[in-house]
Amino acid sequence: MSLLAEGIASCKALLEQLSTAPLYLARLGNDLQAVTLEQGYVPLLVDYTEEDSQAKGLRAFRDGQGKQPSVYFSALERVNQAPLLVLQGPAGSGKSVFARYLAAHLAGHWLDDSHYTLARLQRGIPRNEQGVTRAQDWSGAIPLPLYVPAPEAGWLADVLGRDDHFARRWLDSGTPLLLILDNAQRLEPTSLFAEVEALCNSYPNVRLLLLGAQEQCSNWSLPVRWQRQALLPLLTLQRTALINEQWPELAQAFAATGDAALLSTPAAFGLAMAVGDAVEGGGALDLAERWFRIFSTQTHPDQRLLESRYLQGLLAASALRHRRGAELAELLADDPLYWAAPLLQLGLQLLREGQPPTDLVHALLGSSPVAEGVLLVSRLYQHWPVAPEPERLTAALLHLVTDGTVSLAHRVAAGRALGRWGDPRDLQQLCPVAAGELTMGSTTHPNSQPLHRVWVEAFQIGRYPVTNALYLDFVSATQHSWRSEQGREAERANAPAVDLTWHDAQAFCAWLTVQWREQGRIGVGQRVRLPTEIEWEYAARGDQSGEGYVYPWGGPWQPGRSNGEEASLNDTCSVGLFPEGRSVWGCDDLCGQVWEWTTTLWGKDMAQPTWTYPYADDGRENLLAPAAVRRVLRGGCFSSPREKACVSYRGSLEPQGFWRGNGFRVVVSD
Repeated sequence: MSLLAEGIASCKALLEQLSTAPLYLARLGNDLQAVTLEQGYVPLLVDYTEEDSQAKGLRAFRDGQGKQPSVYFSALERVNQAPLLVLQGPAGSGKSVFARYLAAHLAGHWLDDSHYTLARLQRGIPRNEQGVTRAQDWSGAIPLPLYVPAPEAGWLADVLGRDDHFARRWLDSGTPLLLILDNAQRLEPTSLFAEVEALCNSYPNVRLLLLGAQEQCSNWSLPVRWQRQALLPLLTLQRTALINEQWPELAQAFAATGDAALLSTPAAFGLAMAVGDAVEGGGALDLAERWFRIFSTQTHPDQRLLESRYLQGLLAASALRHRRGAELAELLADDPLYWAAPLLQLGLQLLREGQPPTDLVHALLGSSPVAEGVLLVSRLYQHWPVAPEPERLTAALLHLVTDGTVSLAHRVAAGRALGRWGDPRDLQQLCPVAAGELTMGSTTHPNSQPLHRVWVEAFQIGRYPVTNALYLDFVSATQHSWRSEQGREAERANAPAVDLTWHDAQAFCAWLTVQWREQGRIGVGQRVRLPTEIEWEYAARGDQSGEGYVYPWGGPWQPGRSNGEEASLNDTCSVGLFPEGRSVWGCDDLCGQVWEWTTTLWGKDMAQPTWTYPYADDGRENLLAPAAVRRVLRGGCFSSPREKACVSYRGSLEPQGFWRGNGFRVVVSD
């Protein structure tokens, strides 16, 4: 058999396997109807927008255009754009269904199947709640799919390690192959990526998609070439379209009683379809209990749902309804990755029934609380009118935020929760920087050369970038316009303010000068302003003089010390989550997080600065320069690689430009 014939045979077997098994069963009156993969699949969006992609080059977004709603990429498009991708989501978010759908349609393409086609895979979908709808783009060659649904240790050697396996010979031929590895959280990440890296080094034509539970995968440290995206909940438009187009018989019931939050994941949606409706005010646990009552009497229960980790967790939580809080907390401590989501649903259900889980909260906030327990309490408190022990929750969240040994995923979640419940840190703190001589520049980029010495006078600089809470005070007091979509959200109060032009930052500094003088934080003769380029670099670099890439913590790049591209957050986070990345002067978040405005001029050409190094008193600090002259931005942002999120790389943007990856911090001087 030829190599192509073997590939075709593999695709045929794969398509038969994926297309015949029902996705779940839908209840129509007293009848059950199998829902196929094609009928029940909803295209998924990820946490990556067109704006994110465009702003990689720090292109300006003009005031005249205004701030446009975010337009999200689909999971399919990110698979196409990123040859090595981790796609993560919580239980029930649709990871496995997407993997099966993608594999089936790629296989159908190779088979010239009339139903499973590339055109169907690329169909138009809504990209936001505002109704922007676009086709999904897939450019380039179509890889042969190889789907591994339940990997075990040594899976790669079994699949590709043998010379006689057609996939190995397929790669040897130079033809693209997409290896889709579902349930990747089952594998130990260090050995997983070691095997995968060896494979990628040998075969540049291999593409890998790893799908896994967000609880585990969000803590993985990814190799340089990898990217990570998280699945978004279903849009209201998606849910409505699926019901109206595929199941009009149920449309009226869902329209009357459907709970938008409840049906925000594909698994919950499938569960509601199996039951026949969704009860307004009922939760996921209530839905699972109703499903169990209905399907326990069936000769052929819905096997697909029975295999779902999402449903299994809900049914397990239901069985624990009458356990003491201490017992539930002990279960969580023993296996937090499994029990966190089910116990949250149990707590929410008890709140709906007027039985607040007070004893569970006491147990979770005990003497040595686990991170998952603290975050579970925070989620419960959002639905609890008079929650017990709020101060104890805040203290526990603060510990998670400031303890650098806690996983990044937990620190990010705790930071968001702390923003919601009140961050007790002084987020306006200033760090004194003593006068001294700075070795400025680097040999790593032409725009940062040559290395040279510059004297810097003493000044004070913000320990953190200006946060949403502080910038919102300014907006409220002055009615200054602000384009941010998320800056007013409570859980982002302690994250950097973004979507700010250079002029916005200047106006804020003038306002804050007055406020701080009145409060006695600064003297009458002092003022708040943006840092110059040399002040910013001195605050980040201190007395380091290395010629290569230099970072605030001293020495070479280290993982886990900044919110750059390698952290894979693709978003801002609460300030101060990376204590090991702090500069010698005590400043946090100087590299990664957000690009920070300075007063220094760059020039009109994005690629080549007019004001080159050495730094000099040559008009580059002219605050009245024309609008076409770009200002220097420093530090990189959450999507910047380590080569840009360092102390010496120089970015730039027109002063009227803004996006969700740029902000600023303040300086105080005489």
